[in-house]
Amino acid sequence: LTNTAQPPRLRIRAMLEALLDTVDQHRYLLQAMLEARATTPATKASLASSQTSRIAGVAAVIDSERGDRAPEGAPASVVATMLLEFNDRLLERYTLG
Repeated sequence: LTNTAQPPRLRIRAMLEALLDTVDQHRYLLQAMLEARATTPATKASLASSQTSRIAGVAAVIDSERGDRAPEGAPASVVATMLLEFNDRLLERYTLG
């Protein structure tokens, strides 16, 4: 995702394929993590903190991609948050069916 030498469409597709391949390879682990997140407040807080810590890095990639080429839009941190939430929900739905 961060290799800006590749077009964004290819990087996003590669990221989504890698995400779904990871689910396929570690389905039972991810199911256990999702169950723990749903039933254990400490696990839920830890995973939320981990998610929050990735926002700045994703926002930096978005800012880099935008450069002077993109019109003014939503703050990169908002877009990053939405993308990470999308990935989380995709992982959950793909894991649980």
